[in-house]
Amino acid sequence: MNFGVNVDALYNFIADDSLSFGAFLGLGLGLNSWSGSLITGLKDDMAGLGAKVTTSGFGAALNVGLRTEIAKAHGIELAARVPFVATTLVNKDGLKVTATHNYNVGLRYIFSF
Repeated sequence: MNFGVNVDALYNFIADDSLSFGAFLGLGLGLNSWSGSLITGLKDDMAGLGAKVTTSGFGAALNVGLRTEIAKAHGIELAARVPFVATTLVNKDGLKVTATHNYNVGLRYIFSF
């Protein structure tokens, strides 16, 4: 799960009363929290070695995408998020385990009122 703040700059290539189309670029900062069966298994394995597993950490990512707005109320975004900070889960006696997403791509619908 990710918690954070994002700041993006949007440039419209087309800006009409009924249609706009542009691209955005920005930065996201926040907290990443990891869970699931792999994390549970890692905790069990590391407990035997006396190592503590940290499941959250700082995150930073680049946001990039395309956005269109139709009829002033309907927006569609194709967005990609590329993180550049990995979360260190274990760091003990030369053993280092990290986790990160390589990228995240999404399609969003936005209704403005």
